[in-house]
Amino acid sequence: MIKNSTLMLHLAEIETDLMIDSKVSQIDSSHDVNSFGVKDALQGVGVMSAIHDLEMTPSLIAYLADMETTVPNALYYFLAGRGQANCNPTYSV
Repeated sequence: MIKNSTLMLHLAEIETDLMIDSKVSQIDSSHDVNSFGVKDALQGVGVMSAIHDLEMTPSLIAYLADMETTVPNALYYFLAGRGQANCNPTYSV
């Protein structure tokens, strides 16, 4: 069973990976940060939350809002993923 704490763990991993990528790109200018991967990952967590019928708790919303400093539009991408899952019955657990 997936809980909000699991979602927050996935979000922390996404944010950490992005911060590592950003630091590596500062050291090695040939290293590109994959912003599309971050967007897709955030949408994936949103899909997961909808599939498992998890409510948007204040702590989850606050975490996503805090992520906005490192991942602009984090909350938007998460909610877009929830919307995709709710509109597409082919998603399953």
